[in-house]
Amino acid sequence: MFQPIKLMITVVLTLIIGTVTAAASTVYVTEDFEITMRTGPGVDRKIIALIRSGQRVEEISKSEEWTEIRLPSDKTGWVLSRYLSPKEPCALVKERLQTEFNQLQAEKAELETKNSDLEAENQRLEAQLASTQASLERVTGDFDSLKVESTDFLKLKTQFKKVTDELEETKTKADKFEDETGRLLRNQNIKWFLAGAGVLLIGFIIGFSSRRQKRRSSLL
Repeated sequence: MFQPIKLMITVVLTLIIGTVTAAASTVYVTEDFEITMRTGPGVDRKIIALIRSGQRVEEISKSEEWTEIRLPSDKTGWVLSRYLSPKEPCALVKERLQTEFNQLQAEKAELETKNSDLEAENQRLEAQLASTQASLERVTGDFDSLKVESTDFLKLKTQFKKVTDELEETKTKADKFEDETGRLLRNQNIKWFLAGAGVLLIGFIIGFSSRRQKRRSSLL
């Protein structure tokens, strides 16, 4: 008694699972024409929509001849099963691939442009780097020369100060010597003057004495 009931439950569950699986699948209208969607599974049912080739629809339930579908607009209806296919139509595939190809071509052109810009920027940076290196080498040379010149300048400055000090010392000595020479010269002149005056005085005295003697002689 329980075997038929168990078998019936198994069949019902299989049908439910099959229906749910069918409801989740996506199918496409086959190529190159339009099909009619009706209110029920029969050619005598009312046509409620025309579905173009390549249209993607949702499969709700399916039998051998008719399939219930849902459009992207959520409208539901029935179409002949032979006009549906789980495979994407070739025309739709071609259109999609052509779109992807065009997009890749555009991306390729954009990448080539960016690559050209990057190459130009790289060349500019290389030229700038070469110029900077040349400037650095020139500045380094100038700096080394300046260090040498600075060393020479300090040496010359030291020598100049030494010579200046020696000159100042010599000048001081010369001034002192000049003062001493002047003093000695003045003393010498005074001595010569005094000697001359003494000679004149002695001559005067001698002359005066001679005249007195002559005068006395004449009186005698």
